[in-house]
Amino acid sequence: MDTDIATIQDIMQILVPLLVQLPNYDGQEPPEEYYQKLQNINKMAHLLAVASFNTAARTNIMKSKMAERFTSVLSQNPYNANTNIITEPEFLNWLQNKY
Repeated sequence: MDTDIATIQDIMQILVPLLVQLPNYDGQEPPEEYYQKLQNINKMAHLLAVASFNTAARTNIMKSKMAERFTSVLSQNPYNANTNIITEPEFLNWLQNKY
């Protein structure tokens, strides 16, 4: 695939099958281990170099994998001075402090 013409749709074609295979987070494993699984999936699309697949987009994918009682990912992290949860490290910070 030519990286000059790759789009967010191309990225989602790569990621969706992988994301479907990963169960939503249910608290049954340490947050750091689950975060690493999400990081590994997100890294699959980095080679396409699509500008819109930025840190906020990657973080939103991570937020979407929170299951049932874990669904309320806030827009701001109350455990870190209400910093916006728009980066992968901030998502991990919130996840570690929350669970």
